[in-house]
Amino acid sequence: FLQQGYFMSQTSHPYGLSRFEYKGGKNRESVSVYPLASGYATSLGQGDPVNLSPSGGGGLVVAYSAPTGGAPASSTQTLGTFVNVTYTNAQGQEIISPYWPANTVTYGANPAVVTIADLPYNIYQVQCNGSLALTGNQTAIGKNYNLIITGNNGPNASTGQSRAALDVNSGIAGANNINLTAKIIGLAPVPINGTNAWTDPYPDVLIIINNHVFKTGTLGNN
Repeated sequence: FLQQGYFMSQTSHPYGLSRFEYKGGKNRESVSVYPLASGYATSLGQGDPVNLSPSGGGGLVVAYSAPTGGAPASSTQTLGTFVNVTYTNAQGQEIISPYWPANTVTYGANPAVVTIADLPYNIYQVQCNGSLALTGNQTAIGKNYNLIITGNNGPNASTGQSRAALDVNSGIAGANNINLTAKIIGLAPVPINGTNAWTDPYPDVLIIINNHVFKTGTLGNN
């Protein structure tokens, strides 16, 4: 669901996580549905990474929260990416949208139903929020990083498009990087009449979710 014109590795224009393919085969477009609490106070948009509420939280979808330092993997695992949401609003109208506005109260306070791309080996294309500080023939393949909602202002309210990006400042060395969210597995293909290189100011990369609800993370080479 990458929107045309968002692929510009020379300028910052984050567009969230766009499904690219499935590691080991074609993208199966597999999705699952999960509940979202009525009145949930954070906006969510198409391509936003999301987590699952911690134990005792009822298995509700919650906004992405990046692990910090040595945070235990189980408390910061990512479920996948937000596709759309279905709910009945307070006026009794059924809404199907790629955007969940913060604090929306549903009819009867019933949970909304969110569709999530949740396969652990989905490959996503995402823009970095800065330079990977690579030179020459260096690559970032195998390195682990977190994601970030750029500017902390949530998705675009008009289009529902995510503003998530890969946080180049989040890579850490040592055993704790097993808990980081995203593992870079390649450079995104170069678009027609465009450029994309490891050394660009805002490169577009391919990732898998490293620390996933359905699988544990692996060490990166930060």
